[in-house]
Amino acid sequence: MEFNYKVKTTAGEIRTGTVDATNEQVAVEALSRRNFTIISIIPAGKGMSFEISFLNRVKRKELVVFSRQLATLTEAKVPLVEALNTLSAQTAGKYFKDVIYEVSNDVNGGTAFSLALAKYPRVFSEFYISMVESGEISGNLQNTLVYLADYLENNYDLMRKIKGAMMYPAFIVSALFIVGTLMLVFVIPQLTSMLIESGQELPVATKALVAVSDLMVSFWWLIIPGVVGSTIGIYLLVTRTQQGKVAWDKIIIRIPGVRGILTNIYVTRFAENFSTLVSAGIPIVKALKITGNIVGNTEYKELIYRAADKVGTGENISSVFAKSKLIPPIVNSILSVGEQTGKLDSVLKNISRFYKREVDAVVGNITKLIEPAMMIVMGVAVAVLVAAILMPIYNMTQAF
Repeated sequence: MEFNYKVKTTAGEIRTGTVDATNEQVAVEALSRRNFTIISIIPAGKGMSFEISFLNRVKRKELVVFSRQLATLTEAKVPLVEALNTLSAQTAGKYFKDVIYEVSNDVNGGTAFSLALAKYPRVFSEFYISMVESGEISGNLQNTLVYLADYLENNYDLMRKIKGAMMYPAFIVSALFIVGTLMLVFVIPQLTSMLIESGQELPVATKALVAVSDLMVSFWWLIIPGVVGSTIGIYLLVTRTQQGKVAWDKIIIRIPGVRGILTNIYVTRFAENFSTLVSAGIPIVKALKITGNIVGNTEYKELIYRAADKVGTGENISSVFAKSKLIPPIVNSILSVGEQTGKLDSVLKNISRFYKREVDAVVGNITKLIEPAMMIVMGVAVAVLVAAILMPIYNMTQAF
């Protein structure tokens, strides 16, 4: 959704334009982060046109490719407006093409690149915008764009590895569910009447299988929509509501086995993003709040926000982290040393490198272990199903 705004800059200049945001509050926050004094902000008139919000999104891969190509063009000394126009012309996605084109027009009209990007907070994160802003202020935009491209590529590769590791177990579980459902609906009912007519006492496993089969056959019209509806409902609750996301983040961070992996991921994100922002000259309090917004977990976000508030009153980050179980003690000790020696960005980079290696190692191990683990799970499931069917048949033949 777009909002028309009228603002005053710190230099007293009046500016007007549009900002793309999910609601008015997000639009106000986006403008306030640019140190604008808001004079007015109203929803932009759309006439009879409409937008489907879930279609107006930019995939992670699109942003990675855009950032790398923009960095390559700027390294080749291509003017920024010309580079943006080139990328807009060759971008396949219509929404992203339009965004790049509008950013190019704004830059060509004299708007700072970071301010032009800030109009589209759903496309460019606060971290992305802040890094571009720091590059503009320092006169080192070219190197900043190269860093952003490297950063986004590394994050994309990590997420792709994690998703790739989950594809195989997801396929196996789905296949087991489909095959099991077909057997319960079509195969088991054919055997049930024969087993009941034999008059023998059925094993407990067989009785349970028959009961589930009867339930599936009689109430499939209720069970299938219920399962699909519940899955969609839980997904929307977790992804679209603040309460659902908070609850999910609290649960998942406490699951044994998962907790260690997620801790490594979140600590890596915190250390890498925070060190980058501090190195770029972003004030520590602002850098902490930006990092909290992009770390990916509300528990960590609340902790980092508390640290930002305490730093604003003169306390150290490590003194806040020491009271939380979310940060490993070794990380807090290293962070404390960095604060005392004035080498915070350096120790944060060391922490980031260490935990990034840990994450890569864990993901690699999971990938290697998933296949044999899934084979065992599938074998056990098939064995239980076959035993529940064959045991009464075997007993029946023995009786004769």
